[in-house]
Amino acid sequence: MIKTRFLLALALTAVATAPVNRAAEPVAPPLEEVMSVIRTNLPDVSAAELNAAAVRGVVEGMGPRVSWIDSHPPAVTATNLVPVAELLDERFVLVRVGEVAQGLAKELRARVEALRKEAKPAGLVLDLRFAHGWDYAEAVHTAELFLKNAGPVLDWGGGMVDAAPSGAWSVGPVTVLVNSRTAGAAEALAAVLRDQEVALTLGGQTAGEAFAFQDHALSTGASLRIASGTVRLGDGTELPSAGLMPDVRVNVPIEQERTLVNDGEVARTTAAQGQVAANGPRRMTEADLVRLHREGMQALTNPPPAEATAPAAPPAVIDPVLARALDLLRGLVILRSVRE
Repeated sequence: MIKTRFLLALALTAVATAPVNRAAEPVAPPLEEVMSVIRTNLPDVSAAELNAAAVRGVVEGMGPRVSWIDSHPPAVTATNLVPVAELLDERFVLVRVGEVAQGLAKELRARVEALRKEAKPAGLVLDLRFAHGWDYAEAVHTAELFLKNAGPVLDWGGGMVDAAPSGAWSVGPVTVLVNSRTAGAAEALAAVLRDQEVALTLGGQTAGEAFAFQDHALSTGASLRIASGTVRLGDGTELPSAGLMPDVRVNVPIEQERTLVNDGEVARTTAAQGQVAANGPRRMTEADLVRLHREGMQALTNPPPAEATAPAAPPAVIDPVLARALDLLRGLVILRSVRE
């Protein structure tokens, strides 16, 4: 089945292979020189303050391969797990993940189950663009929602972890959207779903920040979490350090994609307006007459019957990656119906 999906994906989509350009790092002066200049010219700054700033700068500058772990971290509940869950075309589920953190699998299941009460899903789009997080265990739990068979799926430094699928979850074929800001455990989640032949991935190459970590204790009781290796999939394959290459490459400038992802409603409105502009003035319909009556011709005493109003067309989707994923799902649904 997965081979058929790949062939259909290639038939529907042109795959681009443009290289990712990374900006060259500026040449930095020695840290000791910088601290000496600051001490000389800011005598009111204490040694403790300067040391704290230097440590913070080094850790932040080395992120995400290095991170600070407090000895008594505050209890923080992630609030950006599933910012979007909606039906598209009244049959395809779109779920957008903000962070792969504790509780994601539970939240995702609840949001999708709520949509299943409105309509039986014909397919699902899991949008991991701009998703991040370091909870690899939660990535496995989330993948388990889609998996049918138990077995090894992921090793992030503590040994290979087996999936324990929670049962068949009928949502139809699945596509996963990724880009250069898909990082950490979100990359691992996308890779697991593809490796287990559950989903096809579309979009851009991921960030290449899926690391296995090791904690190193410090004298203050805190720890430094330092990347110690790569994350491996169930078959032993390492996630590439350059990032996961999607099955179907769709190139979109990152800031344009950020706008489309963060403000989808405006993007769809813009799409509808752009379509009208591109096609030129359209002929007035009965629906237009009804709208004009409601907005500015209330003096009329005999409005057209309600059935004369044409149903509103579904909003256009101009997000290139999402639109391509929906096209792919539509094709897979048709192919499945023919095979059945």
